[in-house]
Amino acid sequence: MKDERTVETERIDDLPVLIEWLKQMKVDAIIDDHTPAHRLWGGISKGVLGMTWIAHMLMTGDHRKVRLNEMLQRNRRSLGVLLGGEMRASEFNDDRLGRLLKDLGRGETAEAIEREMSAHCIRYYRLKTEQATVRIDTTSVAVHGDDDGSGVIAYGYSKDHRPDLRQFKVLMATLDPLGMPLLTQLVAGNSSDDGCYVPAYEEAITTTGTDIMVIGDSEMSALATRAHLHSGGSRYITPLAMVGKTKEDMEQ
Repeated sequence: MKDERTVETERIDDLPVLIEWLKQMKVDAIIDDHTPAHRLWGGISKGVLGMTWIAHMLMTGDHRKVRLNEMLQRNRRSLGVLLGGEMRASEFNDDRLGRLLKDLGRGETAEAIEREMSAHCIRYYRLKTEQATVRIDTTSVAVHGDDDGSGVIAYGYSKDHRPDLRQFKVLMATLDPLGMPLLTQLVAGNSSDDGCYVPAYEEAITTTGTDIMVIGDSEMSALATRAHLHSGGSRYITPLAMVGKTKEDMEQ
């Protein structure tokens, strides 16, 4: 008699590489530290769940919960090997993902996770520099939809030349020479950029310390902002905004 064997093929693409890098960044452990699970939470931890979701988003560019669940059903054996346990069919269902998002979306929790992850990654790369360079900038994201009631999505000056759409703004501080994000903040779409730099600076120096060079666009050149950076013990590079008498003084 011939032995009959069934071969199951699962396409996992970049998942092993992405999950391994995220493990080295301690994404799963840091999420678990800041989002305690309920005693009835079973299966993989919130940290492993979040880490796998991030890997899936990086690989596919798709954040939808249903797509993650579909991926699990296609790759349960492979994921079990990668994540160190048998994958139940319910591991990535809407309810569990929704609870994780709610926990991660709390302001204080998100900031604490961001600080700890940034500090760990900076030590990991062992930056060799006499003075860290931090770049701070904002961008706007247009939204095809109504205000969600948070006050963040609103009409404002559109860099995308779409004043007909509501938007929100994303502020990011990155560390040179890696381009590694130190922090990201969501800002109301109708807010002015110049008021965002001081809070971003204060958050960034909790990770880097004050001995940094801050680089920003002309929105950062407001006198009060530059005075704040200087008084904090940091240096800055920014083009002066051509407003008031600045343009005339520059020509002279």
